Order: sequence, then C-alpha cells, then structure tokens
Amino acid sequence: MRLMNYILGLIMLVLATVFFITANSFKVSTQVDLGPSFFPKLVSIIIILLSITLIVTTASDRKLNQTIGELFEKYELVKVGSVILLLIIYNLLLVSIGFILATILFMFVSLRLLNKKKWSITIPVPILATGIIYYCFNTLLNVQLPSGFW
Repeated sequence: MRLMNYILGLIMLVLATVFFITANSFKVSTQVDLGPSFFPKLVSIIIILLSITLIVTTASDRKLNQTIGELFEKYELVKVGSVILLLIIYNLLLVSIGFILATILFMFVSLRLLNKKKWSITIPVPILATGIIYYCFNTLLNVQLPSGFW
C-alpha cells in the first residue's frame, strides 16, 4: 500500500503540474481580473498540495497507511471502479439523452451501487437533486444544459 500511495502521489503531482502549466497558456482578457486560467490553476494547486501531503504522510505514518489500506479493500476498489465507469457512461449519454434523464439515471444507479437499499432514498433523491440543479443552472444562472434528443 505504501508503494501505491507513493506512485499515486507522484502521478497526481506530475499531472497537476502539467495542468497548471497548460492553464498558463490560456488567453487572458484585459477586462476580467481572474480570467479563464484562474479555476484550473486553483484546482491544480490544490491537487499539488494534496499529492505532497499524501507522499509525506505515507513516508511518516504507519497507522495512517493501515487505515488507508482498510478503506481500499478489494471490494471497495471495485465500487470505485464501477463509479468511474458510470461517470464515463454518464458523460457519453449526457449529450444524447439530455442532462435531466442522464443525471437521474446516473444518480439512481450510483446510489443502488453504493448500497443504499431503501427505495425511499434512491427514487426521490436523484429526481429532487436533478431538479434543483437544473433550476439553478437554467433559471438562476441562465446556463443552458444539454437537452438531448427532445
């Protein structure tokens, strides 16, 4: 597990550094102080700090390594992989079937996958959350979300 933490920390450190350097190439508008590179740079800095923290804590704390090892047992890694696969499928379906239907399906399957067995949670939560998100983006922020084939 220690080796995996070192490898993951280094990979994320390199990727975040590349993203930060790439964000520097974004054209900056003179009218806006922050510009389009602000958020990618912010996220890159956060990932860099978290990567360094992972590497340092892996090197210094054996109890933490045991706790992390318990969290990422084989069964949990299957769940994480399944959610990543669901995210990829969600991204592919988003344009074709639209935000509302794709998001409801993604949230429903994710909740079922993560052992939320109660139907009283897995049915209304995706519908309500999707409705709130759609209302906020479409009405309050005036941002058009993918509508799909309809």
